[in-house]
Amino acid sequence: MRGYKTVLLATAAAMISTGALADDRKVVKVTNTLDEIRLEETLNTITVEVIDQIDTKFQIDQNNSGDISAHTGAWATNVDNYSASAIAIANNASVDVKGNTGGSNWQGNWGNVSASVDADVQNGWGKTELTAVAIGNNFSLNVAEYGGAVVSSKQVNDGDISASLTANVTGQINDVTTSAIAIANNASIQLPHGSSLVGGVEQYNNGNVTAYNSTTLRPVRRAIDPATAVAIGNTVSIGNYVPSVQ
Repeated sequence: MRGYKTVLLATAAAMISTGALADDRKVVKVTNTLDEIRLEETLNTITVEVIDQIDTKFQIDQNNSGDISAHTGAWATNVDNYSASAIAIANNASVDVKGNTGGSNWQGNWGNVSASVDADVQNGWGKTELTAVAIGNNFSLNVAEYGGAVVSSKQVNDGDISASLTANVTGQINDVTTSAIAIANNASIQLPHGSSLVGGVEQYNNGNVTAYNSTTLRPVRRAIDPATAVAIGNTVSIGNYVPSVQ
């Protein structure tokens, strides 16, 4: 693949676009021999060369207007390496490919999303993991081994996102991990080292995001990250990694 200059736009007002839908959702129009694409930010326009050949094309359009909830109630005794989780996601999309990739992602959530775990673990040993995860919109793109990407992503969340965990843990337990995680919009783009990325990310959150964790531990050998509560409105992760050698 030719080493074109990488251009990254990750501000709320900027994204990749060669066209706009009626509701102002902008998308990347991808062809097999895409030669150039426009990056538009307010009144300034930049034209750059991008990857010659698109191996994989995708267009994701997800909308949710209903309430999403997940609940796990757990009572366990005399258990080894015990785990329990509740996961609620309104919109979830994952693209895992090899080679040059181009596409667009749109996700809109207008419902409330909640996940809760109530756990009572008695006389446990080994490791105990308890997790409650609530996400409005989740998008991930992973280009493995080789290839660059041209991608546009827009996420809008208008619902309330909440994660709640209540745990009582006793026994001779080596590790205890309890987590309550609430995220309105999450986007992750991972590319091989040395590849090119032309990307635009927009995220809007208008809902309340809350995380609650109440954990009681009695006696344990040691505790690692015994209680974590994380609440995030918008988060983006972009990585350019070195592939592992098999």
